[in-house]
Amino acid sequence: MSAKLLQYNSGDHVLGNKNIVEAITTDGDVVFNESYIVVGEMLEAEHIHATYDLSVIGSIIAKSISINGDFVVKGNIEADELICRGALVCTGEVRVKKINLESYSTVDSIVGEELYSNDNLFIRTTVDTDSCFETDGLVVAGEGIMGDGIFKAKAAIANEYFEFMGDNESKVFEISEMNFSLTESITETPIEDDIEIAKVVDTFNKTFSKSLIEWSRLEEEEFIVGIRRITKSMNDLHLVDRVIDKIIELSYDREITNFRDFLYVLCAKNIFPEGVAKYETIEPVLKDMYNVAKPKVKDMEFKVSSITEFACSLYILDTYQTQLPISAEDGADRIFSSIGLRFTTVERAWREWNG
Repeated sequence: MSAKLLQYNSGDHVLGNKNIVEAITTDGDVVFNESYIVVGEMLEAEHIHATYDLSVIGSIIAKSISINGDFVVKGNIEADELICRGALVCTGEVRVKKINLESYSTVDSIVGEELYSNDNLFIRTTVDTDSCFETDGLVVAGEGIMGDGIFKAKAAIANEYFEFMGDNESKVFEISEMNFSLTESITETPIEDDIEIAKVVDTFNKTFSKSLIEWSRLEEEEFIVGIRRITKSMNDLHLVDRVIDKIIELSYDREITNFRDFLYVLCAKNIFPEGVAKYETIEPVLKDMYNVAKPKVKDMEFKVSSITEFACSLYILDTYQTQLPISAEDGADRIFSSIGLRFTTVERAWREWNG
């Protein structure tokens, strides 16, 4: 640690059990002694340590980053070394020389030299490592896996290519290069449109519980079919359980009064397969309640009880903003105002997220 140290304890603004603070740039070290949400274009320091969870709505740069809890970044991560003991979720690029992940992780892309993980790793686009890539779990890349040195995983699935030049010690599925005949039971369900998310999740659960040598050919084929869907809808799948719970809860309330709940319903209308959307409990929420609530959105308050709900709401707003009855800026202002931040504080970062 450098001589210049900035510590964050309990803050003035709290969301659930997490404190809120604006992003800073310093040439010293930063320590978060409580769970924190950092909002702003860039959090930059020499060394950054979080004793509990850390969420950054923006990008983060440091020589070393150490997170004891979950680490959520709505932007890019750049560091010489990153250690994350909880789950890592990053919507941008992770550019780190050495990275140690001790729990489930999902990122947009990774560029580095050494990567070590104790759990499953989902990469929306690509991962590129120079000397070592080792994980005890499954690796899924929406585009490809490349690098040199040692590659070791429980199994690796690359949607388009696997170009690892070093020592590969794993079973690899390179989907674009596969030619297999699907059984009748599989071909009855079109891959692109009708496959149900529940079936994909069930396939994952069954697959993770078995060793590689227990996979039959049919299970592998079903697994690949599921991966095709997952690599296209990875972010949506992370919301499925939470959104389903909220829709079922709303079916008992019979009214949408919270802007957060309206966003969840909007997400459900986009990601639920037709069969799920027509369930007796769900269909009235997605149709009748949604239509009644839509003209009332401009007057709705936004309330959340956790950082996960806050992050999910931002993601849904960003993804489906063109379908909202209000502007994305109005929606973002409502969300950030709920935690005591002015939209002008984060307006620049918000506009960059949306191109």
